[in-house]
Amino acid sequence: MGFCPQCGTKVEPDWIHCPNCTYYLLDRIESSISQVPQISREKKRDDYYPRREEVQDERRIDNRNNNTKTNAIIAILVIVLIFSIIGNIFLNVGSNGPGPPLPPPLTLHVGTPQNPVTLDPIDAWDTASYDVINQVAEPLFWYDVRDPSLPLEPLLVKTYSWNSNNTVLSLDLKKDIFFHDNMPFNSTAVKWNIDRWLYFTNSTGLLPYYTSIAFPHSLFFFPNGSSIIKNCIIVSEYSVNITLNEPFGPFLSLLSAPFCSIISPYYHSQTEYINLYWGDLIGTGPFKFDMHVGDMEVKFSRWDRYWRTGSYYEELVFSIIMDQTTRSQALLAGNIDFAQDFPQNVYPIEEYPQIKIVETGTDLIYWYLGFNTHIINRTLREALSFAYNYSHVIDVIRLGNAERGCPAVPIGMPGHNASVQSNLPYMNITRARILMQQMGYAVGWDVGYPGSNESSWNIASFATEMFGAPLKLNLHLGSSINMKLNELAIQNWQLIGIDTFNEELTWDEFLEYGENDPEHFQVWYVGWGPDYFDAYNMLDPLFNPHAPYNFGQIDIPLVNELLHNASIETDISERNEIYQHLQYVLFQKEFVHMPLWASYQYTVHAAYLKNVPYSPLDRFYAWPIYELH
Repeated sequence: MGFCPQCGTKVEPDWIHCPNCTYYLLDRIESSISQVPQISREKKRDDYYPRREEVQDERRIDNRNNNTKTNAIIAILVIVLIFSIIGNIFLNVGSNGPGPPLPPPLTLHVGTPQNPVTLDPIDAWDTASYDVINQVAEPLFWYDVRDPSLPLEPLLVKTYSWNSNNTVLSLDLKKDIFFHDNMPFNSTAVKWNIDRWLYFTNSTGLLPYYTSIAFPHSLFFFPNGSSIIKNCIIVSEYSVNITLNEPFGPFLSLLSAPFCSIISPYYHSQTEYINLYWGDLIGTGPFKFDMHVGDMEVKFSRWDRYWRTGSYYEELVFSIIMDQTTRSQALLAGNIDFAQDFPQNVYPIEEYPQIKIVETGTDLIYWYLGFNTHIINRTLREALSFAYNYSHVIDVIRLGNAERGCPAVPIGMPGHNASVQSNLPYMNITRARILMQQMGYAVGWDVGYPGSNESSWNIASFATEMFGAPLKLNLHLGSSINMKLNELAIQNWQLIGIDTFNEELTWDEFLEYGENDPEHFQVWYVGWGPDYFDAYNMLDPLFNPHAPYNFGQIDIPLVNELLHNASIETDISERNEIYQHLQYVLFQKEFVHMPLWASYQYTVHAAYLKNVPYSPLDRFYAWPIYELH
């Protein structure tokens, strides 16, 4: 019997948490930590870098030795049991039996809609994979999801500094951090990981043709095609220098992304991806990866040697429940503790006190109608922007579960321009008709709406006069929302004499045209979300003339200059001012896109869960969560 060091409550020796204040009783695991064999610094580097096959062979040897020990223990127990029968020896079992059974592990159950696509951080680019990786592996920097303001902070790094021209980032690493294979985190591990990123993104040019390039590889290159990272040099056991080919302001944000999570070099291969079905993921995070059973679950267990306070939960389970209704009902029934992608505005909170629904603002996805700026001139872009019923989009198509879209940079992201947001185009047919007349169309007609020339406006075919055919609207095959948006555009734009038609394309066809033949497009609907939490990642891929996703062929000298200035500016506040100026130019001067909506975002979980991270980033992170019934 002991006492909780935080609140003084009596606790048993084998208790993990104080039942009163949930304080984590670290004494329980200190002895087990001290028993883990340590590798001396004098060990040869070859010992730190066994080939993957060798690691597996060593584990097989360990298992064989353990089996031998187990067989010996079983033999001893059999002998003891025989003698216990003869001599009435009860092995410390009294008349009341062996004592109370051990309590089941404390488990957090999370209902998630889909399987992870990969276990390998450098190949990850989907939410389900991020959610798995975030529990197991950690990046050098992170946006602290416990704070709604999402400060960018060092995580595995103690201190950092830039050289005078912002091309060399010096990192002093934290000590006494261990991977789940009990090997040390140090500068050797950091260099090994960075070299692995450069290999799989083909920044080295050494990736074999038969090995697929890492999914987020484009984020590791400047728009001119050169690699952002030049190399990583070990300075000491806990110090490295990362050299860039040229300054890159958002580099710390890039390092905070899940695909830059640090994994164990002592177990993983530097030239082979982690296999989703029979592979393992070894990181430094609060949970160890145990298994993934496709379409069923992903299981984790607490890492008791975690460098920060250990998790409240001994086990973490992602239950894969693809149907949204089934998943929400599982939460209401108490079968899971946390439900991702919970249906919005369906369950009034007052009717279900057992759950907690927290609105965390709008999400980070930018939905828009894009213009091909090579084909559609600036005046027509402005006219089309003011001849569209955005209120209908929000209230009818999105059923009120959204608000007017952001000017590319989401409201919850640093660098968002609130002034541009409040001055986005709104439906104003008269203004749009005046703009049409400025281009020489419908001169002398009544521009009022409704006005005396309504029939003339409605039967006009000004797009055919301009382009030789009606304005082409892309329609993603099978997308009901895209169909509704296009139907609205057809109705609204006919009010200013613009005739239109739909062209159906599959998603693969859309991407193929966008990347290789963007001249094919005139107007299209799509969404864009950040790969890492910096406005540069929202702006540069869509508006840089060299970027692969600039389907609108936008090439505006001032925009190009501002994007370059943002890319080399390491001061966050200065960079955010550049981002705000960019939004002004793009959306109030050039009208390159029509922002549509940003969806409201909710976090939904059992009411007894406490310290759940609520942030615009909307990434699940189990480590801070605990229960209070």
